Amino acid sequence: MKVYNDLRENIKSIAPMKFQGEREFDPFGEIFNKALVAIEKRYIAGSISYGERMLPSIVKEILSLEAKINEVWKRNRKEDIDEFRELLKRWYFLNLSIIEKYKKQMGKKKSMGSEINVVV
Repeated sequence: MKVYNDLRENIKSIAPMKFQGEREFDPFGEIFNKALVAIEKRYIAGSISYGERMLPSIVKEILSLEAKINEVWKRNRKEDIDEFRELLKRWYFLNLSIIEKYKKQMGKKKSMGSEINVVV
């Protein structure tokens, strides 16, 4: 979760927009936090290191998307919301793909272990 916490800390420095009257509102933050919470709910400890070892091209794409997401967010323009959503959607699904692949890998290891127990 360190990667997600670092990313969350990095984006806190971006000034919120005022779209709704006097109240400060950061639509980028709202959208990002929803995606981050959804990933955190599915996150399995070890997924990130698994991705770095076994799926480096996906991790590279995630990091590239994070840079683009931050760039769009820092511009802080209302007209960039759709671009932000598209980048975030790709980022979200790539993260989920690593988590799901890790989950399958862990399932294989567990089932292999139980087969060994049955044989022994």
